[in-house]
Parts: sequence; C-alpha cells; structure tokens
Amino acid sequence: VQIIIAVFIIFLFRQIFLSGAYEFIHETDDWDSTTIEIIRVDGSIDSTHYTTTPYEKAYCEDKITVLALILDKQQFIHDLNNLSSYQPLGEPIECLVGDMIRCTYPDGSIELISSYGAALVSNSEVLVQTKTFDSEVFDQFLSDWILRTSSNN
Repeated sequence: VQIIIAVFIIFLFRQIFLSGAYEFIHETDDWDSTTIEIIRVDGSIDSTHYTTTPYEKAYCEDKITVLALILDKQQFIHDLNNLSSYQPLGEPIECLVGDMIRCTYPDGSIELISSYGAALVSNSEVLVQTKTFDSEVFDQFLSDWILRTSSNN
C-alpha cells in the first residue's frame, strides 16, 4: 500500500509540475528581428557578467562559442514547443554552463535557455526561472539543430 501511495504521489507531482511547451520569459511577436543561436558556455557565467561593466561583458563573450545561428526561427520555436518542460521544486539557478539557446531580442534583452533553467537579462536586471527539460531530450534537440544548420551551409 505504501508503494502504491508513493507512486501515486510521484505521478501527481509530475503532472502538477509538467507545463508542456516552454514559455519564453520575454514575450515577443517579432521573431524576425530576434537573433536565435545555439551557444556553448565554457566555464560558468552568472548575472554579473551581463549586468556590470563592458569589460565583464566582453569577458563573458570570451566564454561563449556560437555553435549555430538559427535562420528558420518559426520551425525552431515550433520544435522547441514540442519539448516538455516542467517546473521542479528547488532553488533557482545561479549560473549557466554548457550548451544552450540564446535569444537576443530587438530591445537588447537576452534570454538564455538551458536544460536546467533559463535567465532573461533586461535593462541590467536578471530574471531567472527554473523551467527545465529532460537533459537528454534537450541535448538531442540542440544537436539536431546544429546538424541541420551546418548541412544548410
């Protein structure tokens, strides 16, 4: 009986915290003017890299390698929306590292989306959310898009 109750509770929590499609922190209808890239961050970056001096921003860029520039933005967003994201319990992320998506919006705001959380930097303020993806599925999604963009060149 205890095992059945535990399984039910796990199932219930998973259903409560599943959100389906990723919801961008920055709302926009202007995807044509938004730059979407898949990037690799070597070494962690935190909010200070995006919110302080130009020197620190340049330092942050030294840690970033652009792996793919997304040109078919509508298809990319459609495919991203087909990945399930969820809101786990726990502390918000404090830094980002690894492969992720970077959206640079027309107003200069930058949204970073990784398998374990996302951050929006806007007007020197950092908004963090802990929406996460299954890391294997997210990494495969990024790999597929990197391959797709490299075959189009």
